[in-house]
Amino acid sequence: MLRVTEKLRERGKASRTLTLPFDQRQKSRLRVQLDDGCDAALLLPRGEPLRGGDQLRAESGEIIEVMAAEEDVSTARSADPTALARACYHLGNRHVPLQITDDWVRYEHDHVLDSMVRQLGLQVRRDRASFEAEGGAYGHTSSGGHGSSPPVRLTRVARTRDTGSLLRILQLASPALPVGAFAHSQGIELAVDRGWVHDEESAREWILGVLSGSVMRVDVPIFARLYHCWSHDSRGLERWSAFLHASRESQELQSEDRRHGASLARLLVDLGHDEAREWISAPQTSFATLFALAACRYEISLVDAAAGLCWTWTENQAAAALKLGPLGQVAGQRILSAAVDVIRTGVTAGLELGDDEIGFSAPRLAIASALHETQYSRLFRS
Repeated sequence: MLRVTEKLRERGKASRTLTLPFDQRQKSRLRVQLDDGCDAALLLPRGEPLRGGDQLRAESGEIIEVMAAEEDVSTARSADPTALARACYHLGNRHVPLQITDDWVRYEHDHVLDSMVRQLGLQVRRDRASFEAEGGAYGHTSSGGHGSSPPVRLTRVARTRDTGSLLRILQLASPALPVGAFAHSQGIELAVDRGWVHDEESAREWILGVLSGSVMRVDVPIFARLYHCWSHDSRGLERWSAFLHASRESQELQSEDRRHGASLARLLVDLGHDEAREWISAPQTSFATLFALAACRYEISLVDAAAGLCWTWTENQAAAALKLGPLGQVAGQRILSAAVDVIRTGVTAGLELGDDEIGFSAPRLAIASALHETQYSRLFRS
């Protein structure tokens, strides 16, 4: 397998070509197949997306030219510069990657975005074409800017790519994922012991209350930023993981999140993602940090990945309530069914939060998890 480690600044004579779609050209660590069928590993400096025409050098000395693959795109046209600028503004406000010319704007095809753009007065056509988005959207400008990260308000529309992405999100959200989530209750055991949670209604209120509040207003927006970091610019990873760690209401919740994150990091290393290794022992590792890494490497869309993260938390809470006895399995399924709508609407809202809007106070959760640390008799780990 060729190891490709250098992006050339000056052009040479290429002996091979590599055709990649836009999403894959944003990644610095990727296993690929060259156009002649040769397997290769991209091990490039982080934060430098590839464009059609870029040249790479393998450790063997071979020069490889990057080709932009044709893909499913939407091209919106208007003879009115103001209408075109307005469309670019609204698309850019959703952090949709854009390719812009004097009379049209192009983005990865999405029927929801197509509808919005048509309402703004543009003509939209679905095409098969190469896609070269503006580099500034990822902190790297064509004029050689310093690469500062943009303010992150990530609302990119989910896309169903293929069955593989669906199966990967099912794998990550599965109770069979060996991270030890079954061993923790996140305070609901204390809530049952004190009688705060004692039947289906109170269990539903507890689980959906934490889900729609703390999870959606803290975990989801921070997860979006972690996903962005793994996808495009890793410089914010430690900061956002530390932010999430500091947002946990008790030592028990911090310890639980660190254990789950470290366990997922070990699993990802075993599955061939060596970049997770440093997070096994990092003091502020979080489960969301490694979940975001897995989602990016498995090409799961941001919205699907965020929904999967919320689902695995909700399912674990429902399972804990079942074990503790205040509700039966059918009641548990009713709570999970209600959670579907909460997750669907909550993820959309959570991904739109700005940096200064992140945060939520859940005093009863904080009290329950803190008191659970010294609860005399308990089923779940503290």
